[in-house]
Amino acid sequence: MIRAIAAIFVGLATAMFVVTVLGQLKLSMYPLPEGTDMKDVAAMGVYLAEAPVGYHLLSLFAYCLAALLGGLGACSMAKENPPFFSFVVGGAVLMYVSKALREVDYPVWFNAASVIGIVSAIALSVVLANRLGFNNPSQSPLASE
Repeated sequence: MIRAIAAIFVGLATAMFVVTVLGQLKLSMYPLPEGTDMKDVAAMGVYLAEAPVGYHLLSLFAYCLAALLGGLGACSMAKENPPFFSFVVGGAVLMYVSKALREVDYPVWFNAASVIGIVSAIALSVVLANRLGFNNPSQSPLASE
């Protein structure tokens, strides 16, 4: 039980790390206009309507990679039931992204691509976890005791 809870926290921490690092990279490549407050929803809506496609693609990549690596991180620690852990972590990423999509007007293509990309990343996480043997409790460090 403790291992499962810790696995979810590891997966969520991995996902948050990926989104944070790639978000900083995105802002260094595409800086906000001078004086723009990221907490001002109206100002961010104006900026996102005019933002370059590369800005949106980096956001999309960050969300998909967060769902993939977060799910794999949780599965690697849990060592069993990869679909459950991938769905929990990927679902948390999807909830985070859907909240962001509701708050600010992103382009329609970005909304659709985000949902499709994250769901695909969750499925890929399950497939990779099974291929890497993360569904085998005998590989757990506790199994040798």
